[in-house]
Amino acid sequence: MGKSIAATAVCKAIITQYPNDELIVITAYPEVFLGNPDMKAYNFNDMRYFYEQYIEGREYRIMAHNPYLETGFIKGDTHVIKVWCDMFGLPYNEQMPKLFINDREFNFFGNQFGTEKPLMVIQTSGGGRDQLPQV
Repeated sequence: MGKSIAATAVCKAIITQYPNDELIVITAYPEVFLGNPDMKAYNFNDMRYFYEQYIEGREYRIMAHNPYLETGFIKGDTHVIKVWCDMFGLPYNEQMPKLFINDREFNFFGNQFGTEKPLMVIQTSGGGRDQLPQV
């Protein structure tokens, strides 16, 4: 899910670079993109009619790369969002990920974690073994 959250920043760079294009994200975690008015997100496990609806007979641009397999990321020299922007030829302006929280989510989590202090979330483990680069 972390890659999908980082991708929200890359999506902002794509939208800025191509403001007249429709952005469609194919992901394992479409819920990360819910509420974002600038794009549509599809679960890659449910792509029925996708080709007919979005590809067949239309102009399109495909941006499908894995920034986790690039040298700058693997060596720790470059932030994953910058790596991704560089791969797509997009300007990197230190874009930050952005999640769109609806009122129901805000109220639910606000009641559970309501505090004046900042909230820090830590992901204690990464993806599966098959997602790690082979070095």
